[in-house]
Amino acid sequence: MVSPGLKRLFISSGILGVLIAVLAGILGMSLTFEGAQVFYRIPTGAQMLSVGVGVFWDVTCTAPVTQIDWGALAPGETANVTVYVKNTGNGPISGSISTDSWVPEGAGQYFDLTWNFGVAVLEPGRVRKTSIFLYVHPDITGINSFSFVIIITGTQA
Repeated sequence: MVSPGLKRLFISSGILGVLIAVLAGILGMSLTFEGAQVFYRIPTGAQMLSVGVGVFWDVTCTAPVTQIDWGALAPGETANVTVYVKNTGNGPISGSISTDSWVPEGAGQYFDLTWNFGVAVLEPGRVRKTSIFLYVHPDITGINSFSFVIIITGTQA
Protein backbone atom coordinates (compact mmCIF):
# COMPACT_ATOMS: atom_id res chain seq x y z
CA MET A 1 0.00 0.00 0.00
CA VAL A 2 1.26 3.50 -0.89
CA SER A 3 1.23 6.11 1.84
CA PRO A 4 -0.88 9.26 1.24
CA GLY A 5 2.27 11.47 1.30
CA LEU A 6 4.03 9.36 -1.32
CA LYS A 7 0.84 9.27 -3.42
CA ARG A 8 0.72 13.13 -3.38
CA LEU A 9 4.41 13.21 -4.41
CA PHE A 10 3.75 10.96 -7.41
CA ILE A 11 0.71 13.01 -8.46
CA SER A 12 2.61 16.32 -8.01
CA SER A 13 5.61 14.94 -9.95
CA GLY A 14 3.31 13.80 -12.74
CA ILE A 15 1.56 17.15 -12.98
CA LEU A 16 4.92 18.97 -12.90
CA GLY A 17 6.22 16.70 -15.66
CA VAL A 18 3.21 17.47 -17.86
CA LEU A 19 3.60 21.22 -17.24
CA ILE A 20 7.30 21.08 -18.13
CA ALA A 21 6.53 19.10 -21.30
CA VAL A 22 3.85 21.60 -22.37
CA LEU A 23 6.17 24.55 -21.70
CA ALA A 24 9.00 22.88 -23.61
CA GLY A 25 6.67 22.32 -26.57
CA ILE A 26 5.57 25.96 -26.57
CA LEU A 27 9.17 27.17 -26.46
CA GLY A 28 10.30 24.72 -29.16
CA MET A 29 12.54 22.73 -26.85
CA SER A 30 12.92 19.00 -26.62
CA LEU A 31 12.08 17.15 -23.42
CA THR A 32 12.59 13.39 -23.17
CA PHE A 33 11.62 11.09 -20.30
CA GLU A 34 13.72 7.97 -19.96
CA GLY A 35 12.91 5.95 -16.86
CA ALA A 36 13.71 8.05 -13.82
CA GLN A 37 15.64 10.69 -15.82
CA VAL A 38 14.45 13.70 -17.77
CA PHE A 39 16.60 15.07 -20.57
CA TYR A 40 16.03 18.72 -21.44
CA ARG A 41 17.47 19.72 -24.82
CA ILE A 42 17.78 23.36 -25.84
CA PRO A 43 18.58 24.07 -29.50
CA THR A 44 21.19 26.77 -29.96
CA GLY A 45 22.65 28.77 -32.81
CA ALA A 46 24.73 31.85 -33.34
CA GLN A 47 26.27 34.03 -35.95
CA MET A 48 30.00 34.63 -35.75
CA LEU A 49 30.84 38.32 -35.93
CA SER A 50 33.65 39.27 -38.24
CA VAL A 51 35.48 42.55 -38.08
CA GLY A 52 36.50 44.18 -41.32
CA VAL A 53 37.30 47.65 -42.52
CA GLY A 54 38.08 49.08 -45.95
CA VAL A 55 39.37 52.54 -46.90
CA PHE A 56 38.47 53.98 -50.29
CA TRP A 57 38.87 57.16 -52.33
CA ASP A 58 35.22 57.13 -53.45
CA VAL A 59 31.84 56.83 -51.72
CA THR A 60 30.94 53.78 -53.84
CA CYS A 61 34.01 52.00 -52.41
CA THR A 62 35.44 50.90 -55.74
CA ALA A 63 38.86 52.61 -55.49
CA PRO A 64 40.81 51.38 -52.45
CA VAL A 65 43.37 53.69 -50.88
CA THR A 66 46.75 52.06 -51.37
CA GLN A 67 49.00 55.09 -50.85
CA ILE A 68 48.70 58.73 -49.80
CA ASP A 69 50.97 61.41 -51.26
CA TRP A 70 51.02 64.32 -48.84
CA GLY A 71 52.90 66.53 -51.30
CA ALA A 72 55.35 69.24 -50.18
CA LEU A 73 54.78 70.33 -46.59
CA ALA A 74 56.12 73.26 -44.60
CA PRO A 75 56.69 73.43 -40.82
CA GLY A 76 53.45 74.36 -39.01
CA GLU A 77 51.30 73.22 -41.94
CA THR A 78 48.45 70.71 -41.89
CA ALA A 79 47.68 68.59 -44.93
CA ASN A 80 44.52 66.56 -45.26
CA VAL A 81 42.92 63.93 -47.47
CA THR A 82 39.33 62.73 -47.61
CA VAL A 83 38.65 59.00 -47.64
CA TYR A 84 35.64 56.74 -47.18
CA VAL A 85 35.82 54.14 -44.42
CA LYS A 86 33.57 51.11 -44.91
CA ASN A 87 32.62 48.46 -42.38
CA THR A 88 33.19 45.25 -44.38
CA GLY A 89 32.42 42.95 -41.44
CA ASN A 90 29.07 41.79 -40.12
CA GLY A 91 29.07 43.56 -36.73
CA PRO A 92 29.25 47.20 -35.66
CA ILE A 93 32.74 48.68 -35.26
CA SER A 94 34.48 51.65 -33.78
CA GLY A 95 37.55 53.00 -35.54
CA SER A 96 40.99 54.21 -34.59
CA ILE A 97 44.03 55.45 -36.45
CA SER A 98 47.74 55.13 -35.70
CA THR A 99 51.11 55.15 -37.46
CA ASP A 100 54.09 52.82 -37.79
CA SER A 101 57.36 52.35 -39.68
CA TRP A 102 58.53 55.95 -39.84
CA VAL A 103 61.44 56.67 -42.20
CA PRO A 104 63.70 58.19 -41.13
CA GLU A 105 63.41 56.55 -37.72
CA GLY A 106 62.20 59.05 -35.14
CA ALA A 107 60.53 61.32 -37.69
CA GLY A 108 57.13 60.62 -36.12
CA GLN A 109 57.93 62.96 -33.22
CA TYR A 110 57.52 65.89 -35.61
CA PHE A 111 54.09 64.92 -36.94
CA ASP A 112 50.57 64.44 -35.62
CA LEU A 113 48.16 62.24 -37.56
CA THR A 114 44.48 62.62 -36.66
CA TRP A 115 41.10 62.03 -38.26
CA ASN A 116 37.47 62.99 -37.84
CA PHE A 117 35.99 59.48 -37.95
CA GLY A 118 34.18 60.20 -34.69
CA VAL A 119 33.10 57.97 -31.82
CA ALA A 120 29.80 56.67 -33.23
CA VAL A 121 29.91 53.03 -34.27
CA LEU A 122 29.85 52.15 -37.96
CA GLU A 123 27.24 49.53 -38.78
CA PRO A 124 27.97 46.64 -41.20
CA GLY A 125 28.02 47.67 -44.84
CA ARG A 126 27.91 51.37 -43.99
CA VAL A 127 30.39 53.97 -45.24
CA ARG A 128 31.63 57.08 -43.44
CA LYS A 129 33.29 60.06 -45.13
CA THR A 130 36.41 60.79 -43.10
CA SER A 131 39.22 63.32 -43.31
CA ILE A 132 42.75 62.39 -42.27
CA PHE A 133 44.98 65.25 -41.12
CA LEU A 134 48.78 65.35 -40.99
CA TYR A 135 50.19 68.22 -38.95
CA VAL A 136 53.89 69.13 -39.23
CA HIS A 137 55.35 70.54 -36.00
CA PRO A 138 56.94 73.97 -36.44
CA ASP A 139 60.16 72.83 -34.76
CA ILE A 140 60.90 70.07 -37.32
CA THR A 141 64.57 69.92 -38.30
CA GLY A 142 66.79 67.65 -40.36
CA ILE A 143 64.02 65.92 -42.30
CA ASN A 144 63.78 66.53 -46.04
CA SER A 145 61.53 63.60 -46.89
CA PHE A 146 59.68 61.00 -44.89
CA SER A 147 57.38 58.03 -45.14
CA PHE A 148 55.24 56.05 -42.73
CA VAL A 149 52.41 53.54 -42.61
CA ILE A 150 48.91 54.52 -41.51
CA ILE A 151 47.06 51.83 -39.57
CA ILE A 152 43.27 52.10 -39.50
CA THR A 153 41.77 49.64 -37.04
CA GLY A 154 38.16 48.53 -36.81
CA THR A 155 37.27 47.18 -33.39
CA GLN A 156 34.09 45.25 -32.72
CA ALA A 157 31.76 47.55 -30.80
